[in-house]
Amino acid sequence: LKAGRPWRGIVKNRCKNGDHYWVRATVTPILRDGQAVGYLSLRKKPSRQQVAAAGPHQCRLGKWLEAESRTRYGDHPAFQAIEALHRRVHALAIGLLDLQARGRKRESLAGLGELHGLRDALLERLQTLSASAENLKPGQFELTTC
Repeated sequence: LKAGRPWRGIVKNRCKNGDHYWVRATVTPILRDGQAVGYLSLRKKPSRQQVAAAGPHQCRLGKWLEAESRTRYGDHPAFQAIEALHRRVHALAIGLLDLQARGRKRESLAGLGELHGLRDALLERLQTLSASAENLKPGQFELTTC
């Protein structure tokens, strides 16, 4: 946008009441004498697949992983496993949503068992990281909630 070019992407907006909603946005700068004097935003409701494909960094866990937690826990084996599992959860969810969208409901439902297994493994690694953080010296690691 600063360079005067349009931007397109999936955006997570927050409502006044604290809820959120997703939009597929195209934002174009309005230029006057080469300077942006405003912006025009066109927004549409994205598909479930587009929201899922927006990336693992968009969910709460993804934001936590990308924030200060990487600095605090980046070298911890449980943290590294959490990142890998998190990416797998999102990739599988995108695949299951795609199957659902193509009318292959049974195959999509059959994949839920694998999704639940990844969820359980992810929770186990989070508990391991939390327990490790509690047993470390002050300042070495600190687990924050999101």
